[in-house]
Amino acid sequence: MQVSVEATTALERRVTVEVPAERIEQEIKVRLKSLASKAKLDGFRPGKVPLNVVERKFAGRVRAEVLGDMIRSSYEEAVTQEKLRPASTPRIETLYEQPDKGLGYIATFEVYPEIKLAPLTELSLEKPVVGITDQDVDHMLENLRKQRAGWEPVEREARKDDQLQVEFRTRIEGDEAHGDHAQQTSLVLGASTIENEIEDRLYGLKVGEEVVIDQRLPDDFHKAELAGRPVQYFIKLLSLYEPKLPALDEEFVRSLGVEDGTLESLRVEVRANMQRELEQAIKAKLRQQVMDTLLASNAIELPKALIDKEINSLVEQGKKAARGSAARPQDPATQQARHEATARRRVTLGLLLSDIVKTNEIKPDAARVRALVDTLASSYEDPAEVVKWYYGSSERLAQMESLALEEQVVDYVLERARVKNTDSTFDALMNPKQSEPA
Repeated sequence: MQVSVEATTALERRVTVEVPAERIEQEIKVRLKSLASKAKLDGFRPGKVPLNVVERKFAGRVRAEVLGDMIRSSYEEAVTQEKLRPASTPRIETLYEQPDKGLGYIATFEVYPEIKLAPLTELSLEKPVVGITDQDVDHMLENLRKQRAGWEPVEREARKDDQLQVEFRTRIEGDEAHGDHAQQTSLVLGASTIENEIEDRLYGLKVGEEVVIDQRLPDDFHKAELAGRPVQYFIKLLSLYEPKLPALDEEFVRSLGVEDGTLESLRVEVRANMQRELEQAIKAKLRQQVMDTLLASNAIELPKALIDKEINSLVEQGKKAARGSAARPQDPATQQARHEATARRRVTLGLLLSDIVKTNEIKPDAARVRALVDTLASSYEDPAEVVKWYYGSSERLAQMESLALEEQVVDYVLERARVKNTDSTFDALMNPKQSEPA
C-alpha cells in the first residue's frame, strides 16, 4: 500500500492511498469461498454450491463490500503509518477502482494541532486572601432577615426595597391589539426584575401617580412585524409596602434550624456556612484564572470541525432551554455567530487541558472522583442510591472522572505557576461587580 500526505492548510491534510489489486482480489476470493460454504441456492445442497456459481451471483455485492471495508481499514493504516491525528471525519474521493489496477482514493481531513505549551512556571496568578469579619456575619444575618421579611403598607414615595403593586398598560404604535389593556403585577424596587430604564422611573412615585415611558421594541422582538416600533408603557402605582424585618429573637433563630435558639449559635453556624462558600468561591476564582491564563499564553490553531461540533452542541442546548418560550427562533447564521466565541474558548481549553493530562500522565484520582460524587449525591433525598447510580455506569462515572481530572489539572498548574496572595473581602469575592465568563 502506498501513502502520500499533502498539507493543504495548517491543519488540513490530503492523504492519497493506493491499495494494490492483489490485496483486494485476495480478500474477495476469501469472502467468496466463505460464502460458498454457507450459501443456499435452489438445486444445490447447502454448502455445496460451486464457487463459479457463487462468483456469478455474488461477485458484485462482495466486491462492493470489500472495497468499502478496504477504504476504512487502509485509511486507519495510513493515518497510523503517517502518525496523523484526525480531528474530523475524512472526505473520501475515489481516484480509480479497477480489478487489474486496484484502488486509489484521497482522504481529506483536519488534524489536531501540535501544542507547545508555554512554561507553567511563567504564569502569574493571584489568590485572594479573605477573612470573615463580624461585620460580614452581621450583613449575612441582615440578608437572612430580608429573605423572611413581611410587608407593611406605607404612605410616602417609593424607594429601594419597597414592594409596589402597579397597573400597567402597553401601547405599541400600529398595533391596536396592544392598546390600553390594563394588567396588574407586583415588583420590588432594586430586585433587577425589570429593565433599569423602567425601574428608575418608579422611584419617588406615590400611590395614585402614573408615569409614561417611551421606548422602542427590540429588533429581535418575537413578533417580527412589530420589531423596532415605538412603544409606550403607562404605569400607575396602586399600593406601596415597605419590608418589615423579623426580630433576631429565639423564634427567628429556631426557624433557621438552630435548635437551642441562641443568637450565638446562629452566628457560629452562619460563619461556618460562609466559610464553606468562601472556599468554593476562591477555588472557582483560581480555576477561572488558570483557564484565562492558559488561553492568553497559548495561541493554537483550531480545527474547524471541532468548532462546528461545539457550536452545534451549544445550539441544541439553547433549543432545549428555549422550549415553551415565546421568543422568536434565531436563524442559523445568527446562532452560529452568537456561539462562536464560546465554542472557540471551549475547544481551545479542551485541547490545552488534554495536552497537560497526556504530557504529564495525569490519571483521575479515585478519592477525588468519589468526593465529587458524594458532594453531588448529598443534595438528594437518598444519597446512597445516587452514588450507586453513578458507579453503576462507566459512562456516567466518566463524567465525574472528567471533572476530577479538570480539578487535578488546575492543581497541577497552581503548584507550578507564580501565585501571589492578594487581600480581598468576603463581599468583593462573593458579589463581584461584573461576572466573569464560564
